[in-house]
Amino acid sequence: EASLKSYAHAYGICEPLYDRLFSELKLQDLQNLIDNCDKNYPTLKKIKILLKLMYRYAMKYDLVGKDYSQYIDLDAKKKAHEEKAEEDKHMSHEEVRLLWKRKDDPFCQSILALMWTGVRISEFLMLKKEDVNLEEKYFYIPKGKTLNARRKVPIADAVFPFFERWYHDGDHVYLYHKDKTNVNKHVSYDQYLDDFKALMESLGWEYSPHAARH
Repeated sequence: EASLKSYAHAYGICEPLYDRLFSELKLQDLQNLIDNCDKNYPTLKKIKILLKLMYRYAMKYDLVGKDYSQYIDLDAKKKAHEEKAEEDKHMSHEEVRLLWKRKDDPFCQSILALMWTGVRISEFLMLKKEDVNLEEKYFYIPKGKTLNARRKVPIADAVFPFFERWYHDGDHVYLYHKDKTNVNKHVSYDQYLDDFKALMESLGWEYSPHAARH
């Protein structure tokens, strides 16, 4: 019953093609249907499967000479779906507690800071000390990906000691830093990603840095 409903739903999405002769449909007609559809990847995949079954039937009875469904491209939709699924992954309470047990590790501190502030990785890595107000416990994001990116972000008490340590650790321009010799150098995203992957591998976890934002 569930399968029947899913195919019926998929067929309903094909409404833009209802007034077309099946034998006259071309690949571009099918691809346009997919590209202009706002459904998620699993639904689009079901549409492709449905069309494949319809073409199998049509070819069996010589209604068409070619199966265009096999050429429908879902790669871009699939990639976007996988990226979102990856972004949506978040750590469990038990895993977060384990990070707190490692709070003396500067890198674990950075992950906890990301969790307790909700900022993007790039915003954190590019944060300058001049934009940090320890007295009032907030920092300022001067620019970002969206119009609303400019904002004041409160520093939670739980991670405030980390911000204090980074702030008073040398004359570095950027709050979070690793290079002791170059005070003007910030940690790049690739550097941070390498460190993050190394930690995840040591813990046996599979997360991206974006998991901290969730």
